[in-house]
Amino acid sequence: MEMDLIPTNISFNPFRIESLIDDHTAVSLYRGIYECLELIKCGETHKLSFEFLYRTCYRLTINNYGGMLYCGVLDFIVEMLEKERKDETLDEIVNFWKTFEITMDTLHDVLMYLEKNFIISNTKVPIKTAGMSIFLKYYLLSSNRIVNVINNVLEQLNYIRKSKKLDINFSKEIRFIVEQILSLPSIEVNIKSLPEDIVDTIRFNEVCCQSTIIEDDELISLKSKIPLINRAYDNKILIFTYKFNHKAPEFNWRDFAIFNQFFMPYFLAKSREYHEKEFEISHSLDKDSISQIRNYLSKCEQNYMFEKMIVENCLVFQVWEELIKEMDKVWIHPFFERFSSINLFEFFLIGAKNDLQQLFRILSRVPECLEQLKNSLKQFFSIRLDKIFPVDEVFINDGFKKFIDEVHLFKCRSEFIFIECFKNNSMFNQVLSVSFEDFFLNRNATTTINLIVNGFDIVLRSLYNDNKIDENNKHLDTLFWLFKYVSNKSLFEIKYRTLLCKRLMEFDVNKRNIEHNIIIKLRGECGHGYTLKLEGILADMIQSEILNMEFQQINNEISVLSNTIINYKVITPNFWITHPYINFSFLNNLNCKLDNFTQFFYSKYERRKLQWHLGEGSAIINVNLKSRFNKSFTIECSTIQMFILDIFNTFDFISFEEMQKIIGCSDINLLKHNLLCLVFENEPLLNIIPITRWKEITINNKNLNENKGIIGVTELNICPKEHFPTNTNSLIASVSLTDIICINNDANVKDNSIIKYNYDSLDLNYEIKQNFDSEGSSIRDKGYIIDSIIVRNLKKNKTLHIDDITRRVINHNDVLLHGSTELIVERLEMLCQKEFVSKDLFSQNLYSYVP
Repeated sequence: MEMDLIPTNISFNPFRIESLIDDHTAVSLYRGIYECLELIKCGETHKLSFEFLYRTCYRLTINNYGGMLYCGVLDFIVEMLEKERKDETLDEIVNFWKTFEITMDTLHDVLMYLEKNFIISNTKVPIKTAGMSIFLKYYLLSSNRIVNVINNVLEQLNYIRKSKKLDINFSKEIRFIVEQILSLPSIEVNIKSLPEDIVDTIRFNEVCCQSTIIEDDELISLKSKIPLINRAYDNKILIFTYKFNHKAPEFNWRDFAIFNQFFMPYFLAKSREYHEKEFEISHSLDKDSISQIRNYLSKCEQNYMFEKMIVENCLVFQVWEELIKEMDKVWIHPFFERFSSINLFEFFLIGAKNDLQQLFRILSRVPECLEQLKNSLKQFFSIRLDKIFPVDEVFINDGFKKFIDEVHLFKCRSEFIFIECFKNNSMFNQVLSVSFEDFFLNRNATTTINLIVNGFDIVLRSLYNDNKIDENNKHLDTLFWLFKYVSNKSLFEIKYRTLLCKRLMEFDVNKRNIEHNIIIKLRGECGHGYTLKLEGILADMIQSEILNMEFQQINNEISVLSNTIINYKVITPNFWITHPYINFSFLNNLNCKLDNFTQFFYSKYERRKLQWHLGEGSAIINVNLKSRFNKSFTIECSTIQMFILDIFNTFDFISFEEMQKIIGCSDINLLKHNLLCLVFENEPLLNIIPITRWKEITINNKNLNENKGIIGVTELNICPKEHFPTNTNSLIASVSLTDIICINNDANVKDNSIIKYNYDSLDLNYEIKQNFDSEGSSIRDKGYIIDSIIVRNLKKNKTLHIDDITRRVINHNDVLLHGSTELIVERLEMLCQKEFVSKDLFSQNLYSYVP
């Protein structure tokens, strides 16, 4: 289908290009524009014909008379501003400023074609920018108008600060002035008229424009001939020189010379003067009082908030950065000089949430002060730890209750400060760890670890007795929190394993799930390798119970001691911390039972070797005392103490030398310790009488073998036991080989009572101590070697995966470090806490060296 074409008449040339104009026509058009400029100056824009203005500007520009038009407009602005004005008030200056701003906006709209096709390509200075530069030079800088305006603004700002009241209308006027000052261009304009005798050397459509860049400033020179209206002569030649700063478009207030030169220095000086006075007033009271710190922080924050409100309502945001720097110098930088560390520590200790949050908000403004806050907090925690931890390794009386309560309060306070007050700020992540590290360095780490381990032992023993379960679980949580910050966890494991062995031997099997739960938590904190030996100890106990049950089922032999029950504990030497083997030649008819169990054990485990440690055992004895009062009671003691008491089934008295021969204990000090416990502890069952005193008694030492026993041992329980130090060398020296040991006839023992004698008081001999501490010290020395290897490799390779780090460390010394993967990972985490090494943000398995 075909469509009929409809003829239309459309003109696409609203401004038709007319024939070229001459100078006379150009001057005539310029005079028409000049008359329009007079109307614009008088604010009578409603009388303008904008079509005439646009068309005239277009014709002059298209015919190369743009320079004449541009320079003529600027010359008109100069004439308008050079008019003498006397006794102007601030309001008149501001009103004229507003009027002139409107005039320049109008000229910008009218001359848009000129600006696009001539000004931007030649002078690079828009008509409004050039006009405001002329306004600055010929009006504001004349008669110190701008200085008077700024002084008036500063006085009004000072009044607002003192009155603490902000009037919205009043603030708008101040803001307008500040914004206008900021908007003043940083372009210097110089205008010069050439002599009249050279006017005819240039035509109206001849424009000379040159540009030169000197030290990042561009100098633009524009020379043009313009006609004069109502003058004695007809024409003149003007030279406009601009100094244009290339940095100005970045909109940094420092690049705006006028704002920087006339407003900011005076504004900052007045602000500093005001805040220094406020600062002195805020310290008129005792500067070391905690309430004064609180008042100071409140005053400081109030001033910051009010200044922010002034900037938002009266000023421009460009002043805020410099203003707050001045305030920081007055309020924040001197904080640590004004207030002593002691009072600041007390502020950390008892300060409320709002106080500490306010402290953090204010000091976090200045990085240096935030770092000082971090160091002060670290010192505070170190001092608190030093006060909380007792000097001794053991808790005396209710010492543990006091200690655990103080640690719990310390834990809650630290969490309160970091989480609730400081909002988990990353800068404070390592403060508590470093505080604990400093504490362990300044205090004997072994003593501190012993305290924590003893705390675990006290709580677990209480749980075994079903006492205050909820309270003890709370104590365990607190102790685990402490354990997290223990640097030498290897030494902790050795000490904890020591007391674990003792607890497992003393308490009922049904309670061992408590120990298992603790080991699971330790494994979760440090890895499977850390709890390998602890789990092995539990496994030994479970296996021993199974062996005892199987042995009792198949053993039908009637024991020589028919009323004796023996529980056998088979332990693994690598897991358990025990004394070295002690030989006993006197076993009191126990050989048969021990041999039977040995045969049973070898029938199940052919390749394992069984060695009896009777010196590690304990016994529960039912005693019938046939002295002045026939009494029956129960004794809980060591196996050696059982052997000592069993002698008195045969003899009424015996010398220590004969006792040692009969028992056959290879460690004489061990025998003395056990004997002294029976002589001095609880209700003493035995007496030690020096031989000189004994000779005065009617019984003669020669009748030793005729004595008849008076103690009946009816029940026996052998269990390996640990023995730990309380040095009693002074008591040991009081027992000589010739001293006589006899029954204490004056023993005041209640019938059917239970007497417990200390069988954990033996001191480890020097060799045992060396072996005991060697494991922890070797791990510690090995840790230092691992640290140096890790740092050396990360320095060389910058970033490595954890598997590469482990492999490189082991390859460095395969003999020493083989199988130390868990220790390597632990040392790597410790280096991260000390900020020698950092984890990658996107992969927790990548590590980098921190210079």
